[in-house]
Amino acid sequence: MSKYIKMILSAGFILAFVAAGAICGTDQTSDRALNTYIDANNILMLYSNVGMMAHTWDSLFPPGIGGLYYPYTTIDDIEDGTTHSLLYSSGIWLGGKVSSETRVAIAEFSPEFWPGPMIGGTFDPEADTISACRVYRLYSDSLASNPNQDYLDWPVNQGAPINAAGKPVCLGDQTLWAVYNDANPDGNPSRDRFSAPLGIEVRQTIWASDQIGEENAVYMEYRLFNKGGNSIGDFHLSIWLDPDLGDFSDDLVGCDSADDIYYCYNATNDDTHYPGNPPAVGYKLLAGPVVPSPGDSALFFRKYVQDYKNVRMSSFYKYIGGLDPQTADWAYNYMRGFEQDGSLPPNGSLFQVTGDPVTASGELDSNPGNRMMLGGFGPIDFNPGDSQYVLVKLAVGRGTDRLNSITLLRSILNNPFYYPVDVGEEPGNLLPNKTILKQNYPNPFNSSTVISYSLSRRSSVSIEIFNALGQLVVELNRGVQPAGEHHVIWDGLDANGSPFPSGVYLYRIKSAWHSPTRKMVFLK
Repeated sequence: MSKYIKMILSAGFILAFVAAGAICGTDQTSDRALNTYIDANNILMLYSNVGMMAHTWDSLFPPGIGGLYYPYTTIDDIEDGTTHSLLYSSGIWLGGKVSSETRVAIAEFSPEFWPGPMIGGTFDPEADTISACRVYRLYSDSLASNPNQDYLDWPVNQGAPINAAGKPVCLGDQTLWAVYNDANPDGNPSRDRFSAPLGIEVRQTIWASDQIGEENAVYMEYRLFNKGGNSIGDFHLSIWLDPDLGDFSDDLVGCDSADDIYYCYNATNDDTHYPGNPPAVGYKLLAGPVVPSPGDSALFFRKYVQDYKNVRMSSFYKYIGGLDPQTADWAYNYMRGFEQDGSLPPNGSLFQVTGDPVTASGELDSNPGNRMMLGGFGPIDFNPGDSQYVLVKLAVGRGTDRLNSITLLRSILNNPFYYPVDVGEEPGNLLPNKTILKQNYPNPFNSSTVISYSLSRRSSVSIEIFNALGQLVVELNRGVQPAGEHHVIWDGLDANGSPFPSGVYLYRIKSAWHSPTRKMVFLK
């Protein structure tokens, strides 16, 4: 890993070590605040401090209903069954090789993870009884001027994110944060472990917004730290789910490997709980683990780091209920896209059902039933002292019928999204703190030129070009774009395809935050 990435880890590890013994406080309680939920928009989704989400285990709501409710209106509608669930359970899976031994940590119907951060290379045996090792919840209106208890108790010593002023970071309209690890060799009391620990601490940030375009989405960020001293080869991270979309017996699943998306949809339009137009639900990998790649850049800890790239989705595996893994090798094979015995699936690929149900083309799921599925992200080498990063988007699409719901889901998952790189979580943010317009290249030019610019936050953008008299001659509408580096090519032509005369032109980027201007020379 790069020096930059190791420096981030080292600072966090030293802080954790200094605070050892008091990192989760001393206030023991029978109410562990294990679960809470996010309900910023049309989705209400449960989250835990042990790697599970959208789960029924130790549920806040009546058992057997599920853990992602849509369309969310009120808690009463969930409890009386008016609003139904799309997911029965979901969770994070980790797996890799320590020497030749397969080791995994999974959160399925029950978790193998343990609450709280790692201390001195292992777990805190009291963390499951300490209220400070809980899921913390912030609201956009519960910050410094109107703090809630989680804001006041924000666990900086556990690694919870803070801004440049040292204050808790709230992304979107609601943010949930928790830390957990797989270092307990006995696992969680709810289940026995499949293997010895990997020794990984996971810091999880969840956020959602009710802004236009974000009403049906939730973002999930995972920061992973190898604190157990194990060199882990062929490391994979997966997000597993048991959909149970309304009536569980008529589920189908699909994968769009080109866009790093996997999803569940209904076999018919006659689902008992969503009659006429059942929704589709799915995940998209926005940023996978980072690996060295000279000349590239990668999203990492809400920053862009040079000479790395984010790994794409590496597999998609589906299986029927009842074939849940029973051993570490079995789970690890699923994570990598293989059958339980390590052989390739019948289609000979690590990606199953990659066809398009909307156009009825390619390999499609058939024989609807109680589906389980997981997307895999890897492989990487994960060495002691390294840190890693994964960002995933969950969304629900509900259209005019079951297939239109898939189209809408893909659109939501592929929408440009607001990524909060401007929260100032750590010093030295690599993104600019304003809109930057760079000098075009080449300049002068005689055929085409590249105009580059940087956005510090999501914004609608257009590039305006003026002649020497200050008259607007061309406008290049770029639409809404996320924070980061962008480029546009101008070929010296007007809207009708006719070339402009030689001369001096001004170009300006017009954004919601800043509109700098530069000069360029066009030579025919």
